[in-house]
Amino acid sequence: MRLFISWSGSRSERIAQVFADWIRQTVQAAEPWFSNEIIKGKRWSPEIANALRDSPMGLICLTPENISNPWLLFEAGAISNTKDALVCTFLVGLREVDVEPPLGQFQATPFDRNEVKKLLVTINNCVGDHGGKPLSAATLDKVFEKHWPSLEKDISSIAAEPAAAKQPKRSQEEVLQELLHTVRNIDRRVSELNGPLQQPSGVEQLRRLSLYDRARLVDAASETQVTETPLPLRAFGTAGEIDQALPLKQPTTGLLAPRKGAIPTTRRAGKRR
Repeated sequence: MRLFISWSGSRSERIAQVFADWIRQTVQAAEPWFSNEIIKGKRWSPEIANALRDSPMGLICLTPENISNPWLLFEAGAISNTKDALVCTFLVGLREVDVEPPLGQFQATPFDRNEVKKLLVTINNCVGDHGGKPLSAATLDKVFEKHWPSLEKDISSIAAEPAAAKQPKRSQEEVLQELLHTVRNIDRRVSELNGPLQQPSGVEQLRRLSLYDRARLVDAASETQVTETPLPLRAFGTAGEIDQALPLKQPTTGLLAPRKGAIPTTRRAGKRR
């Protein structure tokens, strides 16, 4: 069972890393995932999209610095839109009343021994709900008692650090550059999903012509005295394919065959008198 851990900012990232490592030691059937573990060389946007789609549970690491970060709102919304998915917020340096909607509508887990244990029980149950092998209640209690002190020490150390200075407001140019980058990534992703545009075949092009235009093609071919497939029809396919594509009384097969007395050249004959 994949557990998507969302973060934003230096402190939130380190909290996410500590919690992910702790989950791997406690509920080993769970698979914590967060974006800084993307393999070098892979494009981050499709990787995050796939992780969001495949995660039945998400944990949003909130700190005073990132409580209104739009990227966290996006990832929380993406997970919550998945059927039966669970979303929880993990609060460090915050109280539940500090978190306003829309993040405030999700179940919050303040950094507290009892609350973290409840969160661990939820993760363990989610493993069982999605085909994994959860720990028994007794085993989970023992695992929690063993590993809680290390989590408490590491998270408390990070929480005690002074808050980072508020980031300066980005310029309009920076915002536009990010928007352009995002649009290009979306366009590239759509192109990969749809594949290259396919041009219609010659026979398909014939079928799309009006009856009048098809008749003009046949007339042009009839007036062309050549020893091979007439140029007006040659590009559209074989004789049999063209016969099917041109529902006219006069079969085109005769037009494609060498005519008796035809001039052995691809040039047009002289004008008829």
